[in-house]
Amino acid sequence: MDGIFSGVLGHAGLSELGFDVAPHLPDYRRGHEFAPEDVAEIHAKWPDTRLLLACDGGVNPHRGIAAARALGWPTLVTDHHEELAPGSTADITVAPCRIDETYTHTGICGAHVLYPAIEAYTRVHRPEKPWEIRLLRVAAPKTIPNPWGGFDVDPDAIDIEQSILMQLLRAEPHHPVFLRAFEGFAIVLKTFAQVGKIRDADDRDAGFCGFCLAPAMNSPRRTGAALEPCFAVFTADGAERPPGRRQPACRPRRFRQRFRPRAEVVRHHHQPGAARRSQRHWAPGGPKGDLVLGPDADCDAGREDLRPLFEPVRRTEGLKPFGHGSTTPVVEIAIEPLGLCVDRIGSDPQHLRLVTRSGLPCLWWNVAEEKFDVLQSFVQRAGRTQLGTLRFTATSQLDTFRGDTRVQAVINEQIITGA
Repeated sequence: MDGIFSGVLGHAGLSELGFDVAPHLPDYRRGHEFAPEDVAEIHAKWPDTRLLLACDGGVNPHRGIAAARALGWPTLVTDHHEELAPGSTADITVAPCRIDETYTHTGICGAHVLYPAIEAYTRVHRPEKPWEIRLLRVAAPKTIPNPWGGFDVDPDAIDIEQSILMQLLRAEPHHPVFLRAFEGFAIVLKTFAQVGKIRDADDRDAGFCGFCLAPAMNSPRRTGAALEPCFAVFTADGAERPPGRRQPACRPRRFRQRFRPRAEVVRHHHQPGAARRSQRHWAPGGPKGDLVLGPDADCDAGREDLRPLFEPVRRTEGLKPFGHGSTTPVVEIAIEPLGLCVDRIGSDPQHLRLVTRSGLPCLWWNVAEEKFDVLQSFVQRAGRTQLGTLRFTATSQLDTFRGDTRVQAVINEQIITGA
């Protein structure tokens, strides 16, 4: 997705700085570098073009640069790919992998090559704009802000226009292209929340970028489809918005339907796999978690005192991102039904919150309709007769509310009902 975000960053940033700029998305099926065909398309669509700026490409396409030079266009290249001999023929080339470059961090992405160039221009020529340009780092792992303020347990109820970020941006005059980039990014995060890939604020991390966002944006390349819809998420024309609405015309549902199959692949990477089974050597019907908590004989530890869990969970959070080959640790929880509190939460309410007798909160998304009555009946029966435990697989996490941090679990699936 580097080319997409490079283009969005350049289009939004340069527009906000006062440039008359338009984005051209090359057809990747012609090859990675821009070609004379791209120059011809640009000239036909924007005949008044005076300069060509390439991002995430341009260090090696001599024929494309020659075509631009024939039209009298100076060519500026920002790229992160290896420069091949005899070297770039562009007027200016900024790239960490140039033949004569001594820059240490050669692995940076194309968007990160373009960003410092825009920031440097801002510092010299538009010193009143550093806040706006620095906001373009919004997608960096570990610094993704919550675009809608506090995380809403019901993703469908999220209104991006009520987000802190959008309210700040609306308070001052900004270029429409600049605003649309942030609207699109907020819609992307909302959409991933709607399909269960973002369930709390901490989910927006390097793992989310690497295993959810990037695969979704790159999925057209794997299916032979066009990339334009991915780019349009961040550049949808505001003139097409319905009256009285300020969200982009590129609606979340359309985006969700298009990319959901690819996003679902990511979910399977986070399930207990062969690597985890070999670690615990569990047999069919045996424990399915890396750690088994509860009162049963096969459990590793009880749940009566949750304080010892705090440090392992905190250290596990520091091991992110998780993905293929380094899967998310899974906890198996055995819960006694006696004393279990089961509540429905959410706007519909479509989610469940289970609180064990020892005070461990367990969230279970989008199952209230199917599971609430069953669990309530089981809890009521437990008061009259002795029943076995309920077994779930879950991921553990730290939740901070009003300054108080505690361990909570997010249930993946129910594996055993001790009826």
